[in-house]
Amino acid sequence: MYIISVIPISRGIGKETLSYFTSSSVEKGALVTVPLRKKNIEGLVVDVEDARMMKSEIKRADFALRKIGTLVSVPFLSSAFMQTVQETAEFHACTTGAVLKILLPKRYIDAFKKPKKTSKVKSVEDGLLHQVVIAPEKKNGALLPSSIYEIPADSKEIILEEIGSNSYKGMTRPFIDFRFALRVYAKHIGARIIENDFTLLPRTKKLLCEHKKGEGKNFNSLGDQIKSALKNLPNKEESHLFLLGTRTGAGTVLCQDCGDSVLCKRCNAPLTLHTKKENEEYNNLLCHHCGYRETAMRACERCGGWRLRAFGFGIEKIEEDVREFVKKQKIKTKIFRLDSTLKLTPKKITVLVSEYFSEPHAVLIATEIALPYLVSSSHHIDVCCIPSPDSLLALPDFNINQKLWRLLAMLDEVSKTAVIVQTRNPQHKLLEDWEHNNEKEFKAREDVERKQFNYPPHSIMIKISLKGKKEKIGKDMKTIENQLTEWKPIVFPAFIKTINNMHILHLLVSIPAKSWPDQDLLDVLLSLPPSFEINVNPNSLL
Repeated sequence: MYIISVIPISRGIGKETLSYFTSSSVEKGALVTVPLRKKNIEGLVVDVEDARMMKSEIKRADFALRKIGTLVSVPFLSSAFMQTVQETAEFHACTTGAVLKILLPKRYIDAFKKPKKTSKVKSVEDGLLHQVVIAPEKKNGALLPSSIYEIPADSKEIILEEIGSNSYKGMTRPFIDFRFALRVYAKHIGARIIENDFTLLPRTKKLLCEHKKGEGKNFNSLGDQIKSALKNLPNKEESHLFLLGTRTGAGTVLCQDCGDSVLCKRCNAPLTLHTKKENEEYNNLLCHHCGYRETAMRACERCGGWRLRAFGFGIEKIEEDVREFVKKQKIKTKIFRLDSTLKLTPKKITVLVSEYFSEPHAVLIATEIALPYLVSSSHHIDVCCIPSPDSLLALPDFNINQKLWRLLAMLDEVSKTAVIVQTRNPQHKLLEDWEHNNEKEFKAREDVERKQFNYPPHSIMIKISLKGKKEKIGKDMKTIENQLTEWKPIVFPAFIKTINNMHILHLLVSIPAKSWPDQDLLDVLLSLPPSFEINVNPNSLL
């Protein structure tokens, strides 16, 4: 009889390895099925011992060993792939099995379990390609960021396109940054990494315009430059205009009597104002976090006043102003709108973008959800506009400058002639750098500020989140804070403090990049119960 140690290929399992017995010898690296709780899962054999040599350990064990299920395959993972998995797990403070669950596609495991006579399972050792392209969205000939297993071991170059895309960071546990994993794998197979992203194009004319509400006037989201671009639409045989809204509805709704914000009754997030639909009597207040909706005909819950007002604007306001202007100026053009509230599938978004480009004169008003589809299209847009980037710049997020710069660079990519940006603050250094194509200066200043404030890549940020009843999570988080005193943790509430009456707390630890992984800190993190969510170098701290 043999005792084998298995890495469970599953998320949500706190232990790195599990022990089982088998009557026949199994090779290290073999794929097996093992019983866990009330189901069978796949596991990777990492150690095999003769049970006769472990009699005393077996007797002292406080659990009963279970027998493995079936042998799925002989060893098939290369050492480069396994080293990548182990280093990625260590970097992200999670188990090797959790990383294997993501990096080893289920279809390959299923193919091993039910092999077809006419097919061959491709492994990292297969393939004749010497150059591999990785892209955050599906493209012809490109692999997705999680497709490390499919990269041939003899590849000479791995090209990471759109490296600044948030799609390279996992959205669920263990929140893997695939850029890290890809760089590690390239190192182990001796391949060169080439990283690309959108950059400013000097050929594109950049217009930075100050736009504020005039005294005694109703605010209009369209400044003179955008109005001029709308007027010029019919002057060409084909002409298209794109307006990028940074949010859907109007901004924060405030009581003008007491200054209180109107918050969601379900999750406590700020509500935004949305224009009523044809079959509705009043405008709506909508929560973009949990979907809660109520009529805008309501009083302030704090003082009972009725003078509620929305500050800021989104694409509904932009669409309203565009339709009013083209009607008044008798401009013949078709207007399209695209945002998350329409709940369109990727296929339907592709169809809508195609319809937009098929019109000789058309205006598309959309949030950033449309940008990947415009970038991948073979068409270019005459003029692109951001009516107001100010709401983005106001967010207390350490990545917001890079996010806005990338949006501006993407507009450069899709624009044929010009990009227009309206703002209340044209003296903002980022916008001035953009207007003058000073990308080098922007990146240098951003790096200095990140070093000064101890932001990535000069540090490793570890965000630990806990959700539950207010009193309990406060007590539990205090316990963890005491365990992490050596690393000077900071505890703070989430930007959206509650979801479905469940409170959310974050704890932040920041250490120098050269000091990670810190084994002592890693041991504490790996000992935390599953209720604590660990995210290493998150896209946002909010």
